[in-house]
Amino acid sequence: MALVTMTEASRLIGKSKQTLYRHVSSGRVSRNSDGFLDTAELIRVYGELKQNTTSKVTKTSVPVVQVERSHIEWLEKQVDGGLGTI
Repeated sequence: MALVTMTEASRLIGKSKQTLYRHVSSGRVSRNSDGFLDTAELIRVYGELKQNTTSKVTKTSVPVVQVERSHIEWLEKQVDGGLGTI
């Protein structure tokens, strides 16, 4: 799953950063050695996450790329065993 900062994690779980830090200190929730929290860990501890309404980029965010239709057709041929070229 995605890795998020403590600030973003506090938004996703609907708790203050201070509460989240306290839960990390007590061992209730764990975070990675780089300081990020895995959303899977947040779900395990707090249940369903709140909708993310910010546009901040997380560590695992991937930019949206538009793909040409010709590229999609070429990929479909590759999957079907064809040897198309772009």
